[in-house]
Amino acid sequence: MEGDRNEADRILGEDWMMPGYRRYTGAWASHPQRELLTERRGEVGEDGEPRWSAVRELHEDGGVVECWLRPTDLRDGRESICIGRWPEKVETDELADALAIVDEHDDAPR
Repeated sequence: MEGDRNEADRILGEDWMMPGYRRYTGAWASHPQRELLTERRGEVGEDGEPRWSAVRELHEDGGVVECWLRPTDLRDGRESICIGRWPEKVETDELADALAIVDEHDDAPR
């Protein structure tokens, strides 16, 4: 309801999401192998469990985030697919900016 939204909600927008997740979904949507990603993400084993999972990795030596679609069974011979990569600092800076907006417009009683 519009009346229930505070100023931070209006500034960030209804479609705001965590920066890492937004980058992940954007990388997925624009990936040249999107159809293959979607097909593999939908694969399930005989037990009903997913055969692929999305994995987020942080390379501490370079501060780079990588998201991969990987088989859940290590015996699966198919290669993992890199969904996307970006500097971790981009995520942390965007989150810090959003939190600053929330803090600035926090009118909740303490």
